[in-house]
Amino acid sequence: TAQPYNNAIEITNIPSPSWVSNQNMNLSNGQLGCRQYYFKNTSITKGSVKDFVLYDAHTTGLNIVSIGISRTSGGPITNVPVTNVSDTAFALVTSAILQAAGYGDSLGDQNDMYVTECVRVSGCGGGTYSSTIGVRWGTCTGSYCQDVTNTAGVQITVGTPNLVGGIHSSSEFKKCFGTDLQKNVLYITNSGSAPASNVIVSPYILGGNY
Repeated sequence: TAQPYNNAIEITNIPSPSWVSNQNMNLSNGQLGCRQYYFKNTSITKGSVKDFVLYDAHTTGLNIVSIGISRTSGGPITNVPVTNVSDTAFALVTSAILQAAGYGDSLGDQNDMYVTECVRVSGCGGGTYSSTIGVRWGTCTGSYCQDVTNTAGVQITVGTPNLVGGIHSSSEFKKCFGTDLQKNVLYITNSGSAPASNVIVSPYILGGNY
């Protein structure tokens, strides 16, 4: 008896990634922050994908420290090596990485992938640092089969510290002579919008003896 021939084509389809947490963050210079997005293989024809690329094209001064994948939002994270080319970070997800993360050797149909991205800002000035995150895979007629992105609201705003100081009212200016120790209290207040680190205090005396 002749068997029917199945000529169905397996097609992979990945819609634009969606943000899960910390789409917007307020970070000071040097501070580390992590955010998460996810995407899904919505194929209905059993199409799977492997050896695909995650990327982040961002403003100068924003550094992508690490990229990791997991099967659930709070699940264990498998790190993906990151390569930085100018202001774009690339992370190649291979079959070996997918297996380590518990997917098998490919991202099958109806499978979710959660991506945790940790960033650090190296710019001192206030302003906005933007990202475009994306997923691309395959080669079809000289270009990627798919290249999907999300940019909505992906911003990191850096605050600026502002230090002001003076002599506290508890200081003792009356002990001008004698052997008693004099206590002077210097105060420093940060009235800015970000923490100040590596603060150096250099007190000095104008005239008189130490």
